[in-house]
Amino acid sequence: MKDDALWCILERPPHYFEILGDVGDVVFSETLLEQAHGVHFFAVRRQDLQERIEEMAQAIFPDGMLWLSWYKKSSKKWTDIDEDLIRSVIFPLGLVDVKVCAVDADWSGLKVVWRKERRNLNRS
Repeated sequence: MKDDALWCILERPPHYFEILGDVGDVVFSETLLEQAHGVHFFAVRRQDLQERIEEMAQAIFPDGMLWLSWYKKSSKKWTDIDEDLIRSVIFPLGLVDVKVCAVDADWSGLKVVWRKERRNLNRS
């Protein structure tokens, strides 16, 4: 996260900012804004992801990033999301995943961006 970047953090776990540590002069919003450098969405239910993905994708267009997080299987917490499901939702929109990581002991994260050929198109 770069200084002065605007990030929307949606449905975050209570300890989110402890996970991040010091991020400098990043500006955070807990609501989705029309335009942001990044969005981090913590999804538990497939339905929530499917309902919000298009608006989150538009918020980061053309060159921002979207982190989509879900409960790891090892967390033993219920979810109907995994990285394959996320890919099945994002690919048809012109988004692609470029990185996967462990956010903490319970959450995984997939970094998502617009495909290069889509970045030059006008906002729809």
